[in-house]
Amino acid sequence: MEKYKIAIMGATGVGKTVFLGSYFNMVFNVAVEGGQQRRPISVKQQKSVDRIAEIIATLFERRKAVQGTAERTDFSFCVDSLNMDVTLFDVPGGYTQDMDRWIETEIAPDLRTANGVLFFLSGEDLIHHPEKLLKDNMVFARAISLVRGSQGGRRKGRQDVPITFIFTKGDTIPDWDIDKLKEKISVLCDTADSNSNTGTLLRSLFVKGKGKNVAYFKSSALGKWLDPRTPPRNYQPENVVEPMEDLYEAMHRVRKQHKRRKLEAAVAVAALCLLLF
Repeated sequence: MEKYKIAIMGATGVGKTVFLGSYFNMVFNVAVEGGQQRRPISVKQQKSVDRIAEIIATLFERRKAVQGTAERTDFSFCVDSLNMDVTLFDVPGGYTQDMDRWIETEIAPDLRTANGVLFFLSGEDLIHHPEKLLKDNMVFARAISLVRGSQGGRRKGRQDVPITFIFTKGDTIPDWDIDKLKEKISVLCDTADSNSNTGTLLRSLFVKGKGKNVAYFKSSALGKWLDPRTPPRNYQPENVVEPMEDLYEAMHRVRKQHKRRKLEAAVAVAALCLLLF
């Protein structure tokens, strides 16, 4: 198994834990409609098994909203069909105001070696409270810079690390499609341009939309909520499994491309040596 790391980013309350709970419920519960996925997973660490079981029980048995955590939470599992040993690690919203905590909890080193990013944005806030969304997510620009930034020649090629943006709470914005949501983000990026530390980065990710391996999904993790505290009785997930599997495949593809480039470079060097000597 080849090891991969996925950074999970998103403001507190955006729905990261609920999304992951719904995803794990779908891939482990074959009775769930739509639970037949292309890329089944297997969980091999007991700590991850226990955490996943607790989230699923809270959402689907106790029918309560899952409380996010201010502490870092990791999930580990295998995507056997792609020979991937995956670790999901959270970048907690509570940490982002104090960058020193990234060093204490090893978030910064993990970001520098992450193979993919899941960036959760509240679709509800984007449409109804854009200023709040901008404030809540500006700090993650630093995290993206650590994932895709370069440090001399050692990190060449990091610019194509796959990033998947998930607009959560899609049930609250039924009339907004992906293209409209991306247009809405461009206004936020124009505002962010006034900040020299983040404007260029956010503009490159959101406005241009031409970065390598950037994908967008609008997701409803469970269905339509009657109120923020009570999960819907009618379980109707939308775009939960798809963004996860899309990211797995993108990361797998990027690694294969990197290996091929290294091999081609080695062959070219060998050929040049033969010509010279």
